[in-house]
Amino acid sequence: MTTRHPQGPPPGRGGPRPPQGGQPSEPRRPAALGEDYLRGGYFDDQGHLRVEVVGEWAKRAAQVLTGHNPSKPLMAAAQLRNFYTKARIIERKLEAGQPFDGLRAEIASLERDAATAVGRGNAPPEFKDILDRNIKLALVDDRAFRQGFLEHFQSIVGYHTYLVRLSQGQQRR
Repeated sequence: MTTRHPQGPPPGRGGPRPPQGGQPSEPRRPAALGEDYLRGGYFDDQGHLRVEVVGEWAKRAAQVLTGHNPSKPLMAAAQLRNFYTKARIIERKLEAGQPFDGLRAEIASLERDAATAVGRGNAPPEFKDILDRNIKLALVDDRAFRQGFLEHFQSIVGYHTYLVRLSQGQQRR
């Protein structure tokens, strides 16, 4: 027979654990994406890819995903690459002639997959924010997906790899 506790589980039997060492644990807080992240979309008024897409915005996103200690990144390079590979598979389907509208749900499913990765502890919450913002833009049309989202994502992966290797002293000279 089980004893019921109206006030919740007895101490040590489930429920939230108190912080260790008498101090509340403070999560690592990486650099913010900034208010201007993806503001105005991937393309400028003349339809050209914004330099920030492959430059500053991608660097900031990579810094957020590596955190304050790139030798122990908040998101492993392999996990980030898995998402990039999924996006490239969608691109190959477009190249094979599948219509963009028929792939919208598959593109949108990257948001769900990001939520799963965060929920399982394989990615920081910021990764879902990054993907959510990007998927909204990527769903506009084929061009936004290929020339905007994929270029930006490739840049994030590149900068992430650089930051992690730099912190480990493995960069090539």
